Amino acid sequence: MGTWSVEVFGNDTSCEIKEYFNEQYNRGSEVTQIVSELQEKFTYSLNNTDDRNNVLFA
Repeated sequence: MGTWSVEVFGNDTSCEIKEYFNEQYNRGSEVTQIVSELQEKFTYSLNNTDDRNNVLFA
């Protein structure tokens, strides 16, 4: 995990989530499906107290 600034998208985790969401959405995936995939893909970060908010805010 890298942090560049205090902005919402000022770290690697948030940027990766944003990029994945946009790619899947532009391919026509449903938002609920994308959210489920992100929860599964970022389980480690969601369980990590130092990284959890990066996932939730993104």
